[in-house]
Amino acid sequence: GGTNTRRLQEAGYTEGKAAGKVSIEAYDMALDGKISGGAIYGEHQRESKNLGGTLAINVMAQNGLNGHDVNIGNTVPLASNFTATDVLPVARAETVEINANMLSNSGFENIAISTTENVTVNAAVKVADGGKLSLSGRDVKVNKNIVARGGSIALKSAITAGTLAADDTNIKIANGVVLDVSGNWVNDKLSRTATGRVITDGGKVT
Repeated sequence: GGTNTRRLQEAGYTEGKAAGKVSIEAYDMALDGKISGGAIYGEHQRESKNLGGTLAINVMAQNGLNGHDVNIGNTVPLASNFTATDVLPVARAETVEINANMLSNSGFENIAISTTENVTVNAAVKVADGGKLSLSGRDVKVNKNIVARGGSIALKSAITAGTLAADDTNIKIANGVVLDVSGNWVNDKLSRTATGRVITDGGKVT
């Protein structure tokens, strides 16, 4: 008798894998470089769970002392000849500067920034679709828009035990500022190729 042969041919496709985690904990820090934690979503992963990485930045306080404020804005980089053994300029030593564009372009889908002092957003931030942004400090002030399509934005104001911080805590969102966790409008019929994540549901603000 003869032998039946069955062949299956499948076109090639892209499959992304989960990114990892970057944790930074220090009293003094200068974050002028690029930090990346994005992930690729293949054509069969458009509705998958988040694959992007986690970025956790914790500005610590020394015993009996206040910590440092955090400013998320348009950071002016340190001089190109600055080295790890150089003393930070006074302004950079008192406030940890985090570049908003770096955060927006980093690809991280879970970003948490915390300090015992104040956190201020002075430049717009847009995290990856479906991503999470958490800001925690004594006072949290949002002066520019934050966008996390289909994701979450968490603002937390709290006192850290053992610091010299005053006992008042506030969350302030400037007039006209938008916290946007709306979903995206997706219509694959208008595109020859179906690409990108499908994030249609709105997210959460706390």
